[in-house]
Amino acid sequence: MLQEVDSTQENLISIMNNSAEPEEEASQRNIKSLLEEASKLAEGKQKPTRSKSDQENTEKMKDAKKRREQVQQAKEAQKKKPFTSEPLP
Repeated sequence: MLQEVDSTQENLISIMNNSAEPEEEASQRNIKSLLEEASKLAEGKQKPTRSKSDQENTEKMKDAKKRREQVQQAKEAQKKKPFTSEPLP
C-alpha cells in the first residue's frame, strides 16, 4: 500500500510541476489536497476510506459470526438439558 501511495504522490507531483498555468489554480489546490491526504495515509494518521461494498461485507461477516455463536450456545444448552419426550403443545 505504501508503494501505491508513493507512486500516487510521484504522479501528483509531476502533474503539479507540469501544470503551473494560472487558469489551473483550482486543480492545483485539488492536487495539493490529494498529496496531503496521501502523505497522511502514508504516515498512518488517517484511515483509508472504505467502499460501501467493503462495509457491507464487514457487516455480513459480523452477522454470520453472531449467528454461529448463537448456534454454538444453543448446542451447548441442548447438551446440558436432558432429553424429554414430552409432546409439543
